Amino acid sequence: MSETPEPTAEQPPAQPAAAQPPPEAPLTATPVESSAAAPPAKRTPAKRAPAKRAPAKKAPAKAAPDAETAGDAAAPVKRVPAKRAPAKKAAAPAATEQPAPEAEAPEAVAPEAVAPEAVAPVEEAVATAAESPAEVAAIPAPSPAPVAEQSVALPVAPPVAVGAGNAPPAYRGVPQGYAAQPGYGPQPVLVRRPAPPGFLQTRWPAPVSPASIGALIGILIGGLGFALTLPPDRPGIGWPVAGLLAALAVGYAAFRSDAEVSTWDRIMRAVWGVAAIVLLSFSAIRSSGLLTFWCVLAAIGCASLAAAGGRSLRALLFGLIAAPIAGFRSLPWIAAGIGALGAARRARAEAAAGGGADAKAAMIARSQRRGRLTLSVVITVVLLVVFGALFASADAVFAHYLGAFFSRIGKLFPSADAGNIILRLFLLGVGVIMTAGGVFLATRPPNLRGMETQAKSTLGRDLLVLPLGGLLLLFVGFVAVQFTALFGGNDYVLKHSQINYSTYAVSGFKQLVAVAILTLIVVGVAARWGRKETGGDRLALRVLLGGLCGLSIVIVVSALTRLQLYVDTYGLTRMRFAVAMLELFLAAMFALVLLAGIKMKAPWLPQAVLGVGVLILVSACVMNPERYIAQHNIDRYKAGEKIDLYYLSALTADAVPALVNLPDDPRNCVLGRLRTDLRDSPDEWYQWNWARENARKVLASDFPNGLGKCTGRRPYDYSSR
Repeated sequence: MSETPEPTAEQPPAQPAAAQPPPEAPLTATPVESSAAAPPAKRTPAKRAPAKRAPAKKAPAKAAPDAETAGDAAAPVKRVPAKRAPAKKAAAPAATEQPAPEAEAPEAVAPEAVAPEAVAPVEEAVATAAESPAEVAAIPAPSPAPVAEQSVALPVAPPVAVGAGNAPPAYRGVPQGYAAQPGYGPQPVLVRRPAPPGFLQTRWPAPVSPASIGALIGILIGGLGFALTLPPDRPGIGWPVAGLLAALAVGYAAFRSDAEVSTWDRIMRAVWGVAAIVLLSFSAIRSSGLLTFWCVLAAIGCASLAAAGGRSLRALLFGLIAAPIAGFRSLPWIAAGIGALGAARRARAEAAAGGGADAKAAMIARSQRRGRLTLSVVITVVLLVVFGALFASADAVFAHYLGAFFSRIGKLFPSADAGNIILRLFLLGVGVIMTAGGVFLATRPPNLRGMETQAKSTLGRDLLVLPLGGLLLLFVGFVAVQFTALFGGNDYVLKHSQINYSTYAVSGFKQLVAVAILTLIVVGVAARWGRKETGGDRLALRVLLGGLCGLSIVIVVSALTRLQLYVDTYGLTRMRFAVAMLELFLAAMFALVLLAGIKMKAPWLPQAVLGVGVLILVSACVMNPERYIAQHNIDRYKAGEKIDLYYLSALTADAVPALVNLPDDPRNCVLGRLRTDLRDSPDEWYQWNWARENARKVLASDFPNGLGKCTGRRPYDYSSR
């Protein structure tokens, strides 16, 4: 029994049946019995020596002398010929009765079961058998086969992320002479973290339920209002009508909404909504296209604020553009509402179909009533057309009234030419988007509270005092020069600047406007990021920023004075009037900033600035800029200054009440084109405008026989008296 472990330690893998000699029965029983009696044989994997196949087959007799020269340590090698490996097949039935599975499937042996003392004899036997050159040539070189093809099952390593400075894991159980193959085993799975919820998920989620029937009807009415009433080529009453229809739809949606809105927010939304309607109403009062453009643009912003709300600066900036964004976001919501209506109708039909005879009878009765109503309408139209045509052919007076009636009915709708139809379809889409955006915002308004985060106070006194103080001293010097020049007059200006007073006055007002805007930016940055922790910090900011704002108001007044002198020299135009309004707006903003600096906190400031801007625009509309421009230039002309008749003839009907005060020949040259346009371009009902209607009445009452010819001067000449 002492020789029993040796054959197992050197035993090579089983050879194919065709290459093996007939097994000998006396030799097969000994390994099986010894494997059952000697537990160490279980730890001896025969697959560890693939290079010993050739020496074992070629020279089984040489094993004895080699073993004798090697000593007792090599004795197990000479007693085991490799050709007797088939004896295991003969002993397979007996091996099945053994509890150890290694005898049948050696490849299932774990690498931990391979003892070093079992591998050492195999390596020594390979070294002994490779002494002769013939045997060395017969030994196959080890091939770098993948670890998966070896008979030893490697352990599955845990997934390790391979990166910079992190080498692949080394696997145990790789035979000597074989390189470890990186990349085997499960690879790490990179799981992407979900993106954090954005603004739409946290502050403005979509409504849970689809659009209701009331919301859909309101959106359709608003779209039809845009398509049928908007006058795209001139200001008219269609603008406020379309705005009112859309406002009714949005107001109904807000009334039906269950969103939580504070009382102050509701008040401000109502204020912005009224401001939008007022601004749109001026398109029915003033005929200036430029003024109407700014009024419509401001009305859209006010309407968006009325639907979205907002109080802080960021919230107001978002609220100004929220309506168009909501219009596109509402499309899936509208589609879901239409689908819900269809599903509800199908559900009612299915319920009626499965509800018994009474439900079916009720459904049939409703269908019959609709059919009878449709047939009644068709019969009525046919009868009226036939008998109306007969009566009109029989009586001329009746035909006249009938034609006038249908003419007025036809004027209720825009013309049906191809270009106008395309335009109206485009306006229908715009109206649906805008109205749907307002309804969507009213149904599910965004949560804009807390959007204005507290800015980090990174600018201390050591950083702000020097630049702001230097700028303040510069402003003081400039304002002092302005007062000296204004009160010193022409002599002082000629002495110090070598130019006359009029040239000095009309130059520089654009630069002063730029100075006012830049000063406002500097004040805003310092007020937001300046430190306010201590009383000294707050006092320094109040003194420096308050001084800058106060001196900026003086600079704005100086710019307005220069602009007035410029207008007195060259006349008043639309651009100069707009610059004057901008100067007034900047002065109002500086005054608001001064008030906000008292407590260094002003959450009301953004809304106040927008409100002042709307008030200035409304004031300009009330002033009637074109009439004011015309009257100012006419007064200069009567005082002996030059007048630009070509520019006056380019004004709209707003200026007609002032232009009739011109002398005869300039009046005929200026009003001739306006009178022709008003006479040849009558207004439809949605184009009605008070200024154009009033101009027609003035021209008809003051010049019943028409205007005279334009003689002596062309409309684009400068004239003087």
